Amino acid sequence: ARLLKEALEAQRYAHQLAYAGAVQRRMIPQAPPSFDKAEIAAVYRPIFEVGGDYFDFLPFSEGNLGIVIADVSGKGVPASLLMASLRSAFRGHAYHTYHLDKIIAEVNEHMCRDTSAGEFATAFYGVLTPDGRRLTYCNAGHDPPMLLRDGQIQYLETGGMALGVTLQSKYDRGLVELRSGDVLFLYTDGTVEAMNFNSEAFGRDRLADSLIRYAQSSPQMIAKNILWDIRRFRGLADRTDDLTMVVVKIK
Repeated sequence: ARLLKEALEAQRYAHQLAYAGAVQRRMIPQAPPSFDKAEIAAVYRPIFEVGGDYFDFLPFSEGNLGIVIADVSGKGVPASLLMASLRSAFRGHAYHTYHLDKIIAEVNEHMCRDTSAGEFATAFYGVLTPDGRRLTYCNAGHDPPMLLRDGQIQYLETGGMALGVTLQSKYDRGLVELRSGDVLFLYTDGTVEAMNFNSEAFGRDRLADSLIRYAQSSPQMIAKNILWDIRRFRGLADRTDDLTMVVVKIK
């Protein structure tokens, strides 16, 4: 009787977790937005039903496009709840505040109020102009996105500390001029920290090599091919973290 009771409780828990996963996936864009001056693709692979990775696209009335990618500390249900809170904060502040550094500072204040010790999030937020020729951004402790141009990679690092660490955090905003053919690659740490059986990480250098190798493809194929490179490297070793990638290619 006790075993039956435990089995029924486990079944109810699994059902609730699956429902929570479905709710969370509705918060993730099902398809990239249409943008005249750029092609966009994304890959989202949580390790459990729910996870702490997050990306979003924020279209503005002036024709600008906001792009967010973030990674909440931890895994599973706690990370998914913080992810939902972070998404709400980004959407609330981005549509009512102009300067990116101010937006990130306000999101940081929100996270500081919502988190306890040891809980934080890294995030990258950029805004692409309607002509696709300028990206203004702020990096809050996130793995620096790669800007690939003519076989050379520039890392977008300007910003500040991770979100939710301290209310005193200050943030700067960066600006890059874009050209036709440029590839902007955003990712979470599950991409570079994928481990094989030798406890060796895929790493940023391999990731950069893969991006250069597939740069002539469409953004969707770039993302898919990099994902396959990571899977081949990992082999049969277990996945240990959520994995998210966003690829933007300037027309």
